[in-house]
Amino acid sequence: MRSPSHTDSTSRVWRSFTTMSDEVRHGYAEALYASRKRKGLTRAEARSRMYQPGYFAGMMVRQGDADAMVGGIESHYSELIRPALEVIGRADGVRKVAGMYVVAQRDRELLFFGDTAVNIAPGADTLTDIALLTAGFVEKLGIRPRIAMLSFSNFGSVRHPESDKVRRAVAQIKELRPDIEIDGEMQADTALSTEILQSRYAFSDLKKAANVLIFPGLASANAAYKLLAELGGAK
Repeated sequence: MRSPSHTDSTSRVWRSFTTMSDEVRHGYAEALYASRKRKGLTRAEARSRMYQPGYFAGMMVRQGDADAMVGGIESHYSELIRPALEVIGRADGVRKVAGMYVVAQRDRELLFFGDTAVNIAPGADTLTDIALLTAGFVEKLGIRPRIAMLSFSNFGSVRHPESDKVRRAVAQIKELRPDIEIDGEMQADTALSTEILQSRYAFSDLKKAANVLIFPGLASANAAYKLLAELGGAK
């Protein structure tokens, strides 16, 4: 049996969205209304949202009719993040949400970038959340995360509030998850070079090039993955 193509899968999802019975769509709307009626959502608005793909897909996941939702090629981040938060919500204990990119390059293991979509100027606590969320996702893929917390400074070489917040986040993460391999603050070339880590920073808890890069802000993360895509052939 052949595996379904991307086109086949997309067609099935679109058929589900466009041909779903009024009874099922009404049931989704009632479930959404019940969960958000005390947050300003009216029944009419809930019914209307079931004709919006993001909300409809989210309800399919919430009601157990789908395992996951995929989107974003022709949408702004907010158009997908908002329905996911309103319909599915955050996992227990999660304070912040974050975006992550999986970066594939020839002759290099997968890299994971965070936060690439949501938090513009994260403080130390938010950087901690971003790193832990990203690490958790990577672990679910069966990959052991090696996390580098990025900055313009290498292990205190520049003292500045922007590098200090990264250093504080590293300390918090080590306290919360002492089993995770993580270090910082460090520059990007240090993070991606086993040779630099071993020759210049042998004291680092990272003994091998990182596969998870946590950026100090959205501007640097966004610029990094787009530069890789345009100049480095990353996918």
